[in-house]
Amino acid sequence: MLKAPVKKIATLATALVVATTLTTTAAGSAQAAAGPCWSYTFVDWGISTAGSQCPSGTFGWSHRVVATFAKDGQLNKTLRGPWKGGTSKSYVSAGLGWQVISHHVEQSGDN
Repeated sequence: MLKAPVKKIATLATALVVATTLTTTAAGSAQAAAGPCWSYTFVDWGISTAGSQCPSGTFGWSHRVVATFAKDGQLNKTLRGPWKGGTSKSYVSAGLGWQVISHHVEQSGDN
């Protein structure tokens, strides 16, 4: 499936959530003016993960999280989460011991 051109949205303030269920109250109030979706990071069972999400009413937008990870003694690596639509969440993690050092949302759509 072809996607519309992708816009890079500036990284927003990180919302750190330490739990198995994600809460996005802080992230929801920090949406970028250039688009409806936002990125965030959280730690679940010691694994640093980046995610992206769109609020209700943004079903025309597709989004994915892009994050760069660092680990001692390793080269940094950048990973892209799966494209998601609407209010679905996109996640990416490099695994145990890797830490998110930067993240942003790529999004396309016309809502």
